Amino acid sequence: MPQLRVSIRDPKTHRIEVTLTAHSADSLTTVSLPSWSPGSYLLREFARHIVLADATTVHGEQLLCEKVAKSSWVVHNAAQPFVFRTFFDAQEFSVRTPYLDERFGFVVGSNLFAFTDADLDSEHTVTLDLPTGWLGCSAAFDDFVGDRFVVPNYDALVDVALTLLPPGERHELRRFEAAGKPHAFLTVGRLGARSLESLCLDAVKIVEVCSEMFGGLPYRHYLFVLFNTGDARGGLEHHDSCVMAFPRSGMVNAEGYRDFISLLAHEYFHVWNVKAVHTDALGPFNYLEENYTRDLWVAEGWTVYYQSLLLVRAGLMTPTEYLAEMGERVSQMEAQPGHRLQSLSDSSFDAWIKLYRPDANVRNTRISYYLKGGLAALLLDLQIRAQTESQKSLDDVLKFLWSSFGQQGIGYPEGSMQQQIEAVVGGDWSEFFTTAIHSALPFDWSALESFGIVRSEKASNALWLGARVENDRMLAYVLDGSPAQEAGLMAGDELLAIDGQKVSAAKLTSFLQQYKDGQTLPLHYFRDEELRETNVTLNSKGDRPTTFGLTEAPSSAQANQFRAWLLPSAASLERCGVDASSPRALETDDGRSEA
Repeated sequence: MPQLRVSIRDPKTHRIEVTLTAHSADSLTTVSLPSWSPGSYLLREFARHIVLADATTVHGEQLLCEKVAKSSWVVHNAAQPFVFRTFFDAQEFSVRTPYLDERFGFVVGSNLFAFTDADLDSEHTVTLDLPTGWLGCSAAFDDFVGDRFVVPNYDALVDVALTLLPPGERHELRRFEAAGKPHAFLTVGRLGARSLESLCLDAVKIVEVCSEMFGGLPYRHYLFVLFNTGDARGGLEHHDSCVMAFPRSGMVNAEGYRDFISLLAHEYFHVWNVKAVHTDALGPFNYLEENYTRDLWVAEGWTVYYQSLLLVRAGLMTPTEYLAEMGERVSQMEAQPGHRLQSLSDSSFDAWIKLYRPDANVRNTRISYYLKGGLAALLLDLQIRAQTESQKSLDDVLKFLWSSFGQQGIGYPEGSMQQQIEAVVGGDWSEFFTTAIHSALPFDWSALESFGIVRSEKASNALWLGARVENDRMLAYVLDGSPAQEAGLMAGDELLAIDGQKVSAAKLTSFLQQYKDGQTLPLHYFRDEELRETNVTLNSKGDRPTTFGLTEAPSSAQANQFRAWLLPSAASLERCGVDASSPRALETDDGRSEA
């Protein structure tokens, strides 16, 4: 059994020492550190954090340890047990990289624990050697805290998220029960406007909705971890925990809190979609190289869709707010020229080189499988429900995938999602996959009618430049076909004046409205520290922001479809304060659907 020890001597040095004691019958043993974390599809090269790596016998005698690749070493161990030691510099805080200071430490198994091929299926023991008063917090411990844990194999070790907590700092762990199982919520740093109790109460509602949907919870216990930050944000899922970073000032108003609780719902839903239900291209993993798949639009896009749906069913978002959010997402997608160029399938495949590496042209050439994938899931669910009169839904597809693959511990065949849907729903879904997934054709929203939902577009007459200005005058990007592009501007240009007047990011939009559509103006800017002049011809923005709303007089069939979609259970109706026994549960006195 491989044994690992995590040691901290002085948090002010930001150094973490990790030793791996391994038993090998080979005279030469290769030891490697993962290059990426499951759930985050980018080679982050965690070995770059290693300051020193060496090896000894278990008696402390030095062994030859040769680095043979970017994250691999060969130990000359002469078929004897050996100790592989690494020192990590932990100064990059995120939910997926090692970090340590006097306030806390945080690591994920993938960025700290090395492996040998022979031990991938073996139990691993991890022991913490921390300064006096410090403790470890992780779902890997029996009661969320401790200094030693055992995992069944290396995959489980990679999945471990470990927070290291000193005495006297701002952190709080609260245990609670949800859907009959133990849960806990750890906050690290000043929480801000919300109480931990309120976060736990809302987490319970989300857990209960998922438990109702899937018929129970697949873990023995679960830990929510929240780092309250200055401005960092993000999340990463694990089998029995999730780690989130969110600005401590971000929950001050209702909109900000909804952003946070959406993040929580997203990471939690990954318990099923991704950690259990996933393509066979994402497990077993190759931790050293890219693991390519064209199905990330399912892994992340469907999760984006359900993160908001869960909030409605949990009573944390109204149907009206939900429809408004969906309209905003459609507008956001359609404002990016890249959605007409890159398919969801290609977006998924290129995640390793594109999504996590945005450049100045990203909006013109790419589309996120999070954003467009979430809308594809919405469209798919509506079409399934419309065609089956809500006898089937995307809920049923996910439950089928959970029982057929997730509970069996296997991935569904890569690229087989059309076949999986047809097995549940019936019919031929070739057209949907051809147009919505494998091409960049516009989405067909005609299924909205079955739910009494009207899609409205309002053309904007506002004049625009078609470039994002940051840091007061610097162009961050220029959209294809925009006045800025026609004028020859590019990302990195420093905007100085239009029509002889100084302009800034804060005032640019209002400044342009004093002119007429089609008017040509002189524009001065710096490029590569050289003053340049061009002419820009203004025009109206031309986009058509989308809103989703309810029809004036929905039929009973439309109202029933709407209710079955957003509030499918008596419990969800009750959470939203709706009388489940009423046949007009989502209707007002005048017969209009209440949403």
